[in-house]
Amino acid sequence: PSLTLWPHLSSWTIICDTKHKTYKRMKDASLDQWRKQIDALDEELLIALAKRMHIVRKIGEYKKHNGLPIKDNLRWKQLLVRLLSKAETLEVNPDVVKSIWNRIQKCAVQTEAETKV
Repeated sequence: PSLTLWPHLSSWTIICDTKHKTYKRMKDASLDQWRKQIDALDEELLIALAKRMHIVRKIGEYKKHNGLPIKDNLRWKQLLVRLLSKAETLEVNPDVVKSIWNRIQKCAVQTEAETKV
């Protein structure tokens, strides 16, 4: 995807057009700079995952307190459809997205089940 989808990323030093499989490097970009960007994104992903798991524990408490089942298959199917659609728009491999979110879902269900009221 082009950066026009993400104007807030205009300061990135790499521009990718995956439709045409072309990669352009701006004059000041280097492998180290790209790796620093990846490191920063990895940290953002980890922080987002930690925030998500904190909310998962709160949801687990709520469900246990209100006698609700831990698994909500309808919610999960709706979430996955939305994420896979978004992945397609962003030109991210849907199999990768499905695999990652299936693992996140398993961890979430386990965390909710282990949550104490």
